[in-house]
Amino acid sequence: MKLKYTIHTIKKNGQTEIKSSQFDTFPIVIGRGGASAILLESKLVSLEHVSIQVSDNVPYVYDLDSSSGVFLNNAKIVNARLKTGDILKLSDISIAVEIENNEIHLTEERRDDLDVDPEEQANKLVTALSIESHIPTLRNLCLGFAGIVAILFFILPVIGVNKGSWSSGPISNNHKMIEQDCSACHEKAFHAVPDSKCMSCHVMTDHSPTLPRLISANEDLDISCATCHTEHNGNHHLVDQASALCSSCHGDITNINPETKLENIDSFDSHPQFKASIRKDSEGKEFARISLEDRESLTDPTPIKLNHKVHLEKGIRGPEGEVDLNCSDCHRLGKDRKVIEPISFERDCKSCHPLSFDDRLPNKEVPHGDPNLVYSYLYAEYAKLALGGGSSPKEDEEFNVRRKPGFTVERETSKVVTFTKSNISKESRSAEEQLFTKTACQLCHVSVEVSIENKDVNFDGTQSRFKLLTPEIPSKWFPASTFSHGAHDEVQCESCHNLATHSVAESTSTKDLFLPGIETCQECHSATASSGFIKSNCVMCHSYHESLTMNHNEKRSLKDIVVSLNKRK
Repeated sequence: MKLKYTIHTIKKNGQTEIKSSQFDTFPIVIGRGGASAILLESKLVSLEHVSIQVSDNVPYVYDLDSSSGVFLNNAKIVNARLKTGDILKLSDISIAVEIENNEIHLTEERRDDLDVDPEEQANKLVTALSIESHIPTLRNLCLGFAGIVAILFFILPVIGVNKGSWSSGPISNNHKMIEQDCSACHEKAFHAVPDSKCMSCHVMTDHSPTLPRLISANEDLDISCATCHTEHNGNHHLVDQASALCSSCHGDITNINPETKLENIDSFDSHPQFKASIRKDSEGKEFARISLEDRESLTDPTPIKLNHKVHLEKGIRGPEGEVDLNCSDCHRLGKDRKVIEPISFERDCKSCHPLSFDDRLPNKEVPHGDPNLVYSYLYAEYAKLALGGGSSPKEDEEFNVRRKPGFTVERETSKVVTFTKSNISKESRSAEEQLFTKTACQLCHVSVEVSIENKDVNFDGTQSRFKLLTPEIPSKWFPASTFSHGAHDEVQCESCHNLATHSVAESTSTKDLFLPGIETCQECHSATASSGFIKSNCVMCHSYHESLTMNHNEKRSLKDIVVSLNKRK
C-alpha cells in the first residue's frame, strides 16, 4: 500500500497549483517539523502531530501526543481507521481522505493571502523573526513585576498564605518551633513584639528592683524585651552584645536614679574595682559587698581550717608515698567548663585524710558529716567489737602508735571490750573526743562541745557531744557576674589568684581571700580591640536578668503570668 499527499494551492489570480508527494514506507509522520515526513505550515500544529500506519492492508491514524489534538469527522480521536470520505483535521488544517486501488489519497487545500501586500507580508515575517518583537516593553515589565510583588508580599500573606515573605530575616534556633506561627509573637503585622508575648513563655527576673519605676519615670528610655533581643537575624544577636545598650543607662546612672549606690560606668576600661559578697552572719543569710581594695576587711569568714602552704609543699606525705599537689587536684573544673566544683571530702580529701578511729578496727572509718551519725556509728562498731563481731585484735607493739593527719597519738590498745552499755559508751565517747578535739574532724572543722551538766558515759547515747560549724563555702564570690574558668585554663592559677603580700603557696590561714582585682583582668581585657587586648563588652561578665523557675506541669495563662510579674514588681 502507498500514500499520496496532494496540496491544492489557490493563487491570487484564482488558478490552482497542485503539488503531490508519494510515500511507500510506513509509518509516515505528519507535523510542523522534527521527524515529520509531511510538513504542514500552521504554527498551531505540533512538530510531530500524527502518524499514518498500515495494518493488514488497512490504514490507521494515530495521535502523537499533539498539543491541539486530532479530529476525524469532527470527533476527537487517539487512533482510528481511515476510510474514503473522512475529513482529518489537524489544528486549523483540514485533510480529505480517499482510499482507491490500494492507495491512500490525502488532499490538503491551501490559499494565498489575497489581501496582503507582498512587501507588508515580508515586513511581518522579518518582525516575527526578530528577538525584540518577543521581548515585552519596559512599561509592561514594570507593571507585571509590580503585580507579582503585590500578590506575593501583600495579597497572599493577608489571606494566610506565604506569611514568610513578611519576615525580615531567618529566625533563630531558639524559636524554630514557632517559626510558622507569626501570631505567637506578633499581635499585629508590622508592629513590635509586646513584652507580654515574651513573658507568656519566658518568666525572668527584673534587672533591678527599681527598673519598673525608672522606666515609668523616664519615658525616653523606651526599654522593652525587643530592645536587647533582636530576632530575625538567624542564630546571631538574639542577645544584643553591644555595650552601648548598657552604658546608655549606666553611663549616667546617678542622674537617672539619684538614689542609686552604683557608679557611672561607660565601659570596662572605666569599671570600678570589683566587690565581693562576704558573709556577715554565721548562717549565711546576710552579706556585705566589700571592694577588693579594702584588703583589711576582705577576709574569708568560713569556719573551716585550710593551710595552703602545707598542701602545696613539695613531697608531702600521701597514701602511697610522697606526692606534689597542684591547685587543679582539689579545685576541679565543672562539666560546664565555667565554674569550679565544690570541694568534696570523698573525692578530694579522703585518700589522704582517712577517718579511722581505732587500731582494733583498722578498716573502719566514721561517716563524714553529721556528728550524731558519727557517734551512732562509733557506738555500733564498739558494740560489734564487744560481741566478737569486730576485727581481730593485733599485737599491741604494732598498733600502740596511731597515725592521724597532723598528729601522732599514743594510746594503749586493749584487746577485749566487755559487753556492757557503760563500757561501750565509754569507748564511743573516748573515740568521739579524739576525733572532734585532737584528730580527723578537728584538723579541718571548727567543733563546739555541747554544754551539758554531765558529759560522761550517762549522756544520751544517741547524740553527739559535739557540733560542727557549717562551712557554707560560697560557690561564687561575685554573684552579680559570670566567669568562665574553662576559657582561662591555659593560664596558671597563681597568675590571677594571689595577694600583694604573699601567694597562695605561702598562705597558712583560711581567712586569706585570693580574688583577682580588676587590674588583673585589665591586663588582657579592654573595651576596645586594640593590639594585645581582648575586646570585652558588658554581657561577657554580666547578665541582664535570670530565668525564674517555672512549673511546666501547671498550665498558666498569659494573664496569670503578667499578674504575678506585676505583684513581684
